[in-house]
Amino acid sequence: MGNIVKMVIEANIDRFKAMLKTEIDPTKRAITARLLSEEEAKLTQMAQSEKRKPSGSLHCALVRTYSVGSTAQVAMSLSE
Repeated sequence: MGNIVKMVIEANIDRFKAMLKTEIDPTKRAITARLLSEEEAKLTQMAQSEKRKPSGSLHCALVRTYSVGSTAQVAMSLSE
């Protein structure tokens, strides 16, 4: 799923850059520039997040203990 999101962000960046080359209305240019900046920030954040992931295909994101009746159970959230 992360690859799809990255591709969409990169496509948005390309589209906003192309729009800035031809747009002459100052208001539309400002909006497009802001959107471009936001998408570039998302891409940067995504790259930093990828660097922080442990090596290996699965890692434990959350371990929570809760009680059901008299039995304690542990729930794990695993992500790729």
